[in-house]
Amino acid sequence: MNKFALNVCLLVVNLIISSAYSFTVSGNDQQLLKFEPNKNRVDVYLKEHQNQYKYIYTIDYPAQADSLSVNQVSNIIDLNFPCSRNKSGDVCDLFVNQKSGEISSVFKNIIDVNYNFATPVVAVQNNLKEANKTYDSITISFIPIFGKCSQALTYPLKVYPNSFPALRYNTGFWNNGEFAVDYLDPEGNDAKKLYKIDYKQLFGNCGQQAVKNSEKITNVNNPDLATVSKNGTLNYICNFEANTCDIYVQTNTGKKVLIIKREAYNEVQEKIGFQYYSKNLAAIVESCGSPCNYSTFVNLDTGSIAKIPFFLVMAVDAKHGLVAYPDDAKGEIIIANIYDSNKNMIIKRSFSPVASLAISANVKFLRDRAAIELNYPEGKDYKDVTEVIPLDYKKLSIPLS
Repeated sequence: MNKFALNVCLLVVNLIISSAYSFTVSGNDQQLLKFEPNKNRVDVYLKEHQNQYKYIYTIDYPAQADSLSVNQVSNIIDLNFPCSRNKSGDVCDLFVNQKSGEISSVFKNIIDVNYNFATPVVAVQNNLKEANKTYDSITISFIPIFGKCSQALTYPLKVYPNSFPALRYNTGFWNNGEFAVDYLDPEGNDAKKLYKIDYKQLFGNCGQQAVKNSEKITNVNNPDLATVSKNGTLNYICNFEANTCDIYVQTNTGKKVLIIKREAYNEVQEKIGFQYYSKNLAAIVESCGSPCNYSTFVNLDTGSIAKIPFFLVMAVDAKHGLVAYPDDAKGEIIIANIYDSNKNMIIKRSFSPVASLAISANVKFLRDRAAIELNYPEGKDYKDVTEVIPLDYKKLSIPLS
């Protein structure tokens, strides 16, 4: 994910400076950073022990309060500010290790940050031919944020002339450390690249060691979820460059079973989620609008899936393998066997006219008996009705205990 998206997803706070021109990170009662205006500049201080502040940086123009933001991930504080007073659009970042007090250089135009190392790594974009404000090439550099590094890993990339932004939303680090690039190629076609970064070489070039962060940090832009999969879960493996994803279940016994093959990468990211109902039952939930979704149920023991997806699931009885869903065209609520939808019960009442019964009615499977509790609006006056309806387990093909 790019830097701007990260600012939304990872503990980001857009801050309003008080009359004393200082602010704190939300959720922390300490004033981590203090800002003091001084003529045509703003001095930045880091709080140390016993309310003492240490000078760390000067913003060399009178920065406005609403142009500053602070992000904190683990021990790392990230101060984000416009690089200059003009409207160039360039954004700068200064990093401080709250625990050690170590201060980074100022980085310009960061794409993303990999916090999975004790010393995080930034990806920085540089436009070539910047002098005349046109470009058809960029470089992407990977640099540890602390220490001096004269041999960062840098990759050139040809892009569509003067495209802005040159790199698109899905660009960023994955949890496994790889870096995905989403862009327009020189002919204007959608293109993707995946850089497998040699972190041992990178830190070695900078006179450091690649020490993993002891605190687990999850990059939100990670489609390669297979790297963190475990038994009894649904997951997907994506080929970023080919724009495909395979959705699979890893059963409770560790067996991987392919469920859906070759879904588009963007479609999976934007439309598909996983819902867990018990240690044995889960569902792949695919959005089709609002309110609209379909659920495909998966047995986490065997890897078997339901024959059909169910529209706008209202309730699930995971123990007996039952689902409740509406048939709005007929004005009915259906209770069905998840794995054989032909084994069902149809509930028809004088439901009030609504866009969908999934919104207006509530179904609850009762644990102490073979029944559901149904609450719904009745008739044109929308009278509130609640009733208990027995379930015919034999008709639903549920073994009688």
